[in-house]
Amino acid sequence: MGRRIIIACAAIYLLQAVMRIFAPGAVAAMNEWLALIPVSVMHGKVWQVVTYSLLHASFSHVFFNMLTLWFIGAYLESDWGPRRFIECYIFCVVGAALVTIAIAYTHFLAPTREREPWRIWRHFRPADGVRDSLRDQEMYLFPLPFRIKAKYLVGIWWWSRSLRV
Repeated sequence: MGRRIIIACAAIYLLQAVMRIFAPGAVAAMNEWLALIPVSVMHGKVWQVVTYSLLHASFSHVFFNMLTLWFIGAYLESDWGPRRFIECYIFCVVGAALVTIAIAYTHFLAPTREREPWRIWRHFRPADGVRDSLRDQEMYLFPLPFRIKAKYLVGIWWWSRSLRV
C-alpha cells in the first residue's frame, strides 16, 4: 500500500511539473482545488482534507517525503499489515489537516498570504505522524552506518525543519 501512495504522489508531481510548462494556469487551478486551504474546507471543499497529502511543492519535497515513506512505511506495513498501515496513514493525513485548520482559525502563529503560510503548515504532514509512531524503534537509515532510535531521528528532523521557517 505504501508503494501505491509513493507512485500516486510521484505521478501527481510529474503531472504538475509537465503542466507548469504547458499550462501554468491549470497548475494554479489544481492547487486551488486540491491543496489544503482552511477557508475553502470550511466553505465546502472537504476533499482537501485528504487530497493535500498528494501535492508537493518541489522535487526535494516529494523526494524526501517519499524516501521517508519508503523506509519507514515499508517497516510499518510489514509489521502491521497493509490495512492497519493505510488506516494509520489516513488518520495522520486527516488529523494533520484538522490541526492545520484549527490553528488557522485560532490565528495561532498568525499566518497570512503575504507571510507564506505553507512554510508554517509544512510541519503538519502525514509522514510526520507515521514517523512519530516509531519513536522507540531502532533502525538503520541510509546513509548512516549505525542504528539510531527513531525518536532521535524525529528530533533531528523537526529541528532541521524549524530552522527553515
